Amino acid sequence: AHTLACRDCGHLVRCPHCSVSLTLHRARKRLCCHYCEYQALVPSECPSCGGQDVQPVGKGTERIEEEMRALLPQARIGRMDRDTTRKRGAHERILSQFRGEDLDILIGTQMIAKGHDIPEITLVGVILADVSLDLPDFRAPERTLQLLMQVAGRAGRGEWPGKVLIQSSHPDHYCIESVCRHDYKEFYEQEIAYREELDYPPFCRMVNLRLTGKSEEATQKAARRMGEVARLIQDEQASQYKGVEILGPSLAPLARLRDRFRYHCFLKGKTPKTVLSFTREILARRKKFLPSTRVQLEVDVDPVQVL
Repeated sequence: AHTLACRDCGHLVRCPHCSVSLTLHRARKRLCCHYCEYQALVPSECPSCGGQDVQPVGKGTERIEEEMRALLPQARIGRMDRDTTRKRGAHERILSQFRGEDLDILIGTQMIAKGHDIPEITLVGVILADVSLDLPDFRAPERTLQLLMQVAGRAGRGEWPGKVLIQSSHPDHYCIESVCRHDYKEFYEQEIAYREELDYPPFCRMVNLRLTGKSEEATQKAARRMGEVARLIQDEQASQYKGVEILGPSLAPLARLRDRFRYHCFLKGKTPKTVLSFTREILARRKKFLPSTRVQLEVDVDPVQVL
């Protein structure tokens, strides 16, 4: 399951080192963080209110496997996820069983979505297909379309036609509609219009300045000072940098990872030379906002993801 939640007070069991909830791995009887690998025992009561009604939330691969076995008791079902592929050679062993028709159904995470040519597959089902659409990343629709297109392509590769079933909470989203029509061009035209309106790549160049530190207060202070330095530079050299847009600094969506707090600031501009020159100006004055090695600065030019 995605996580455990208390039905009495709504408390979610979270990682003590990252700003994410812990994932329930039922077979291992553990709660795990998929970012820092922290593990904990499954609590018998709510850590917050002491209530006894702590239940799994979401549809993890283990829960789906259980339901499939109940619905289709005669089917031979395999699972391919982090737990089942930890040992060397496990990926190929599971895929070989599927190719050799020792398995009727294969349940898995994104790792089974692409790169597998198995002509006998005639049905693909995608559960919670639009979870990634809710991520605070301007590339989220593009990544969702790529993944759904790829997994849809696993069906009907042989002499028998294929069918794809997609479960979605937003069936009228242009990404989901484009996948259902298998029309990448339709998606591109809509997505490129949004990108142009909001001035995101490919209509600009971006740099992500990310500050991380173990002290939330020190990291937040450094981020605020970095923003002040950036705007001061822009005021001092207005003619050169007036075309650069500064977004933030703000708390990153994944606000804490591996015990480090994260703040980021985005620089956007039409001309790569100008954006990179502005970035170098900020780096030249980093002593004004970096108090010590306690806070570290990461520079990501043309960031692939912004979480």
